[in-house]
Amino acid sequence: MYRITKSALFLLLLFTFSVSYSQDRVIDSIKTLISNPKLHDTTKLRAISEAMDYHYM
Repeated sequence: MYRITKSALFLLLLFTFSVSYSQDRVIDSIKTLISNPKLHDTTKLRAISEAMDYHYM
């Protein structure tokens, strides 16, 4: 029974860490979009708004 508990804990931790790293891509794409000086402010704000709607709603 101890072996099953240890395996279940390992799988739970593995799943937790894999979910937490999946959010980095959107943040990185927004950072590259914001750092581009050639884009208009409205384009930057629209991209941020769409990302917030996608993740928080």
